Amino acid sequence: IPNRTVNGYQAIDEAELARRIARVATDRRARPTPPRRPTVQGVLKIARSTGFWSRVWANSAFLIIAWLVGVWSVGTMMQASLGFGAMSAIAGMCFLALAAMTAFGACMYLAAMGIAIVTESSEGSDTVAEWPASNPIEWFGESLYLLVALSVSGLPGWLLAQGADPLLRLPLIAASTWLFTPLVLLSQLEASSPFALFVPTIFGRAMATLSHWLVFYVVAGGSLAIATSAGVWLGGLHPFAATLATPALVVATLIYFRGIGRLAWVMRHDEE
Repeated sequence: IPNRTVNGYQAIDEAELARRIARVATDRRARPTPPRRPTVQGVLKIARSTGFWSRVWANSAFLIIAWLVGVWSVGTMMQASLGFGAMSAIAGMCFLALAAMTAFGACMYLAAMGIAIVTESSEGSDTVAEWPASNPIEWFGESLYLLVALSVSGLPGWLLAQGADPLLRLPLIAASTWLFTPLVLLSQLEASSPFALFVPTIFGRAMATLSHWLVFYVVAGGSLAIATSAGVWLGGLHPFAATLATPALVVATLIYFRGIGRLAWVMRHDEE
């Protein structure tokens, strides 16, 4: 459609002007809009990410190996304590240390995967474009966020537990950790620092989207409780049987991080 010249200025046809206005409006809506129930709808789509299941199985395998070696090491040391030889005790201690290091590395990578899921989900993405690199040093840096968040989040419960009934201390600390870990983690990521424990805007946005947070706590808590209960039940049958629930627990943990990322998406969208 040719342009026209009016009083020496370049003017465009009305139809072309309408198309340009529509294009600008579309650009403003470039970020996806969250669904009505963001912590429920579309949460499992993260499993479609390239490399998701291979990482789940690999992480589960290392955790299972660590558990099996750890159980065997404890059994070996118990036999040594009954007089079956000092060498058995030394071997048990060495393998127990190896199991602990393996489990620590697997947990670090799981935390790094969780941070990647939170970051991608906060932008409205249903997949992870770039998983953590195969560098344990980078895993430690990213898992430091979660380690600090878990440590600090349990502090309010610990303070409330002082002077309370001993039977209530552990539940209070667990409840405090469960409630505050997502808020502290989002504060850390917002400030790009593992030691930024309280960002007022994060807590303010959380109060504005309280209904979504309540649904998140119920859904994430239910999935983790089911996976953990399955592991405990299987472990009661046989210590080695508990490993069968490991993949489910890893997936439930990643879904937990997915929910945190979706909450960040909702809070950001409402702010805009």
